[in-house]
Amino acid sequence: MPWNQVMPKFQAGKLRSSSGQRVTNPKQAVAIEYSEKGEAEKGKSEYQPSRRAAVKMKTKKVDLGSKGSYTSHPGRLHEELGIPLGEKVGEERERKALKSSNPQTRRDARSALGYAAMNKR
Repeated sequence: MPWNQVMPKFQAGKLRSSSGQRVTNPKQAVAIEYSEKGEAEKGKSEYQPSRRAAVKMKTKKVDLGSKGSYTSHPGRLHEELGIPLGEKVGEERERKALKSSNPQTRRDARSALGYAAMNKR
């Protein structure tokens, strides 16, 4: 049944649930309408889940022993600066990120510099 026919059927008393019982609660009718609309939109080419849900960043907890621990977010600086993951950030971009007005970007730039220093050892 097309989703836009749900409410007229409910008002006429002809709307039935999946178990076959007549729907008497208008909230249940609205829920059925939303469900039918979602089923209809999934088939359309314009329907796409959010990109954020599709690509979830991996985080890992790094233990430094007696010095504590931190959470690593690989690729977060790339994402914030709009740089593809395979490409290097570069010193000039890191300097700009360190002076950014966004505190999260500044933190990530400091972390990236620290990771670079650790990898050079």
